[in-house]
Amino acid sequence: MVAMRKKLVPVLIAGSIIISACAQFPTPGALIKPPGTGASTAAGRKAGNQNELLKIVQTFLPAGAHLLAPEPAGEVAQSTRELIQTGDLNHDGQPEIIAGYRTSQGSAGVLVLEEIKNGKWAKLWQEEGGYSLERLQLADITGDGRDELLIGWAIGASAGNGLDILAWQDGNLKKIAGTGYHRLEVEDLAGEKGKDGRQELAVWVKDTGDAMAVDVLRWDGKNLISAEDVYLAYFPRVVEYYRKRVREHPQASFYWYYLADALVKVREYRQALEAAEKGMVADKVIYPSIYGFQLIKARALTGLERYHEATAIYQDIIAAGEKKLPHPQKPASMGSAIRSLLTADLSPRMMGEACYEAGEIYARLGQNQRAAEYFQKALIYLPGWDKPRKALEELASKETK
Repeated sequence: MVAMRKKLVPVLIAGSIIISACAQFPTPGALIKPPGTGASTAAGRKAGNQNELLKIVQTFLPAGAHLLAPEPAGEVAQSTRELIQTGDLNHDGQPEIIAGYRTSQGSAGVLVLEEIKNGKWAKLWQEEGGYSLERLQLADITGDGRDELLIGWAIGASAGNGLDILAWQDGNLKKIAGTGYHRLEVEDLAGEKGKDGRQELAVWVKDTGDAMAVDVLRWDGKNLISAEDVYLAYFPRVVEYYRKRVREHPQASFYWYYLADALVKVREYRQALEAAEKGMVADKVIYPSIYGFQLIKARALTGLERYHEATAIYQDIIAAGEKKLPHPQKPASMGSAIRSLLTADLSPRMMGEACYEAGEIYARLGQNQRAAEYFQKALIYLPGWDKPRKALEELASKETK
């Protein structure tokens, strides 16, 4: 049976990229031999025989459906725009056929077909969701030398797109991860040791106006995580994007915020401080928040090794958060829970980051006990975050030596 499910992509706020995964997929459909095919189909695919591929795919389309070409956002490789693609997804040495389609009800779908023998084809995988397709792309996300299938489901202008990453596991195509995005670049970026063969995902998520929160993600074997070691390779593009925006709109504080954030990521700390200061006085309404700008200032000061100034800012943020937010380990009243949701200027995420980053400074200064206290606080606000947990493990290992 071929499973059909509708996509639900969360609305993403600035700086937040939500990762999801699932592992429930269909078994192959019944074998069908389409008319006009034969033993030469593999050769035809390799030669790019689109007419032959069209005949094969048409046989498997749902009643009333027609083929649908992806419509990528931004500049992408031409291959992501093709009506029909081929790639060896099940690692049998023979390419599968990948095609998008639109149903008679108007939703988008994707078919993956495998050749069984001498022109006989089976439905390997099928799914429907979204109103269109932003992309169908093959890329090695896991770094095993084999391509995964990236499907970008178009959801809407404001909601953006939902990305599914499919890999061959346990005899099936399975979704291993996903994220929301408005703009996506897939590229093997160079870290300190050069390129590693894995394709990173540069994810842009719309905030307000033309402002977008940007992160670069990498598959770590279990999840998509921030690939901080390649920020220097990618974020100069983001800096250029926001320099143009602040020239055009110098009174928009949010453009200064994202410029300052990008400058920290490319280690231009003095320029980041200047951008943050300008953003804090650019407009009467500071967006995203005064605490957001303060976090960036603290990061820039840390990069400049001005630790005393940085920790003072972190302490101010943490003290403010402890007053504004209900304690994560205590049951919150309905009123305090609603207030925390409406307190957009200081969120549990920001509190967790402030605690962790303060802990990092204390660890650098050799104040391990104090560092551990702040790493533990970070886990209170962000219990699923691996960074403070790993930092605590490192501190514990130092104590045992």
